[in-house]
Amino acid sequence: MILLAALVSVALSQVCKDGDLECPVTSGATFDDETSDFSLRQLRGVKAAVSKEWSFLKPNPELLIWDRRVNTSLNTTTDLVNISIYNGWLKVPLVHDPALLDYELPPYVCLRVRGMAALQQPAKNGPLLAHCGGPGSGRRCAMDMSKLNFDIDGQHSVISDFDLLAIDQRGVNTSSDPYETEKRWGKVPPCPFTEAEKAVKPFPTMYCNEIKRRNFLQRPKKLMEMLAPLDNTSMDAFKNYVLPIWKAGNVPFTDMAPYNESFARWYYRLVKLEHAFCFEAERYKLKAPNGREYNSLLFAGTVDLAHDLDLFRQAIGAEQLSLYGASYGTSVVSVYASIFPQHTFRLVMDGVVNPAPDVTLRAGSSARGIESVWDGLVKDCETSLVRNMAPDEVCPAAPSAATKTMKVLLGANKTKAAQLLRLVQISVFKYQELFGPLAMACVEQFYSGTEVYGCNETFQLLDKLASYDTNRSEANESDHFQIGIQSMVMGTDSAGRLNEEEFITWWKTTKDRDPIGVKWATTWIIAMST
Repeated sequence: MILLAALVSVALSQVCKDGDLECPVTSGATFDDETSDFSLRQLRGVKAAVSKEWSFLKPNPELLIWDRRVNTSLNTTTDLVNISIYNGWLKVPLVHDPALLDYELPPYVCLRVRGMAALQQPAKNGPLLAHCGGPGSGRRCAMDMSKLNFDIDGQHSVISDFDLLAIDQRGVNTSSDPYETEKRWGKVPPCPFTEAEKAVKPFPTMYCNEIKRRNFLQRPKKLMEMLAPLDNTSMDAFKNYVLPIWKAGNVPFTDMAPYNESFARWYYRLVKLEHAFCFEAERYKLKAPNGREYNSLLFAGTVDLAHDLDLFRQAIGAEQLSLYGASYGTSVVSVYASIFPQHTFRLVMDGVVNPAPDVTLRAGSSARGIESVWDGLVKDCETSLVRNMAPDEVCPAAPSAATKTMKVLLGANKTKAAQLLRLVQISVFKYQELFGPLAMACVEQFYSGTEVYGCNETFQLLDKLASYDTNRSEANESDHFQIGIQSMVMGTDSAGRLNEEEFITWWKTTKDRDPIGVKWATTWIIAMST
């Protein structure tokens, strides 16, 4: 994709015109309940009518400021299309609670947003917000979807008739966007808004790495006293369980640890301690103008995001908003449509997740989802026997691929079992066309003891995939267990918190019912419970 960067800043009252290289950056107005149009009454919804004065190209400067426009080419399914991309900051209250506004102003935060202008202005169908899931989808989502799902017919109808929008969900690392970097579009400008004569800051990036920050790995005795004060063998446990989990950032595959109750318990304890420290970290404390302190982690659920999206809609003067959501994004768009039905135009839910707001139901559906994908691969393997294929095209694990898989996973050779479980997991999550057949080759090889073409080379390939390495680099450890924002959002959204014994009861049942999906679901239920 060719990027023709035109790095521009946008004044409060206008968007830079084509050809301009620079525009002045103007800060937002200070809130004043007595004189400002953006008053407490307006926040409470008394003045909720959308002003015809604002549009995608000229948003309400009290809510949204486009500070950079980039003219570039989009590589669609048929050709290159010239597009204009707008980047900016959206100002939102930390707490979307009308009752609170009767008494005090909450803190305000900034969220980085991006818009892709419809090829034909004004956009015939208004704005379309894209959320790519996670939780933790960022402002690149609309661009990614416009290259993939939004132009599958090659007619450019979506990008012609909709202004595409995307947002950094609360807690997303604003600097992680691959486009707004020093080497591409330039660094992200600071948020220009002020409130009570103080600069409004971006919502804090959600990451948890407190155990390392507090040097507890260098004080193992102190760490083990906090993790298990009644365990007399704690130092052996530190070596055998805590360190392997810490190095992997999860329960490792080695020796079939995902099926080992001791690993499950220590993983729960480690994440619980990490999140306990993280929740109290000063970086998440925000002060209101009257000095009251808020913990921002309490205001980052899907309902908060839905209200942020509605302010985005209001900022561009749109009466209605269309929404596309994938995976967890289906929760985002359905919550928005439930709260703001009168402002919802079109709704697309791609890969719907379980909407039940309960910890065990959501974790169970995560396990079942993984198991279902593997079941589908097994079914394809079995049916290859009756498709009149050449002998070298028939799935090597057929017949009885599922039974062979479980005999290997539960067998005496833990090394082979761990290798197979790792391969099965990656064949479920991505590259199914490549790793699905390779997993079946290894199922047969490990089960029968006879070498099957492709199996031995597979694990060398797996080792090159950094996302599945058991020893992760230091650069990727800012959020050590890689579930910080997921814990924050899904923990807020879901009812129920499992203590250790309740978790182990759930784990034992799930391990027997969904042996392929239990490792993935264990991460989710611990994230939500702690």
